[in-house]
Amino acid sequence: MNLTRAFVLAAGVSCLALSTTPALAQSISNEELLERLERLEQQNRELRQEVEELRAETDLIRVPETSVEAAATNETGFVSTNVDYSFRVLDHAEDVNTKPVLQLQARQDDELTSSLTLSGQVIAIANYQNSNTDDKFGYLMRNPTSANQIGGDVSEALIHSANIAVTAQVNDWITAYIEMLYAPEQNFGSGTIVATTRN
Repeated sequence: MNLTRAFVLAAGVSCLALSTTPALAQSISNEELLERLERLEQQNRELRQEVEELRAETDLIRVPETSVEAAATNETGFVSTNVDYSFRVLDHAEDVNTKPVLQLQARQDDELTSSLTLSGQVIAIANYQNSNTDDKFGYLMRNPTSANQIGGDVSEALIHSANIAVTAQVNDWITAYIEMLYAPEQNFGSGTIVATTRN
């Protein structure tokens, strides 16, 4: 029994000696350790200075917070509106081919402050004309028909167009946009009432 314990103890000491021998061979001196520590401190100072310089720059383009972060840190919450952005994105005559650029620019300029931005508009027309000559009017109504251009008194009231849109900031790289448009086709000219060929 004592012989077994002595053998186990001797084996344990020899294993310890074998495991510590490479570590002692690879150990570094205090001077080398101090040099290494000073190099790390210098790199840390340089990195901190670089971070402070970047924070101080005003012309940096900063990506706005999006998605869950925006909802958590923004007072507007998950859904918001922006009148200027809505007017530009829903305009059927301007920026017809550059809506994605307009949306990305709005996002870059921090105009879209939440995950979802709702937009909507209704354009309605109403007018009344009186003429002392039948069937002769100074203004051709926006939607002339055989019924509203006859006689001495004419009028019209209608919804010219209506649309609603949602712009979603899915993440830092994805912006989604969907729009529904009501634009009736009239009896003169080709296309719908908001077609670019008619405006």
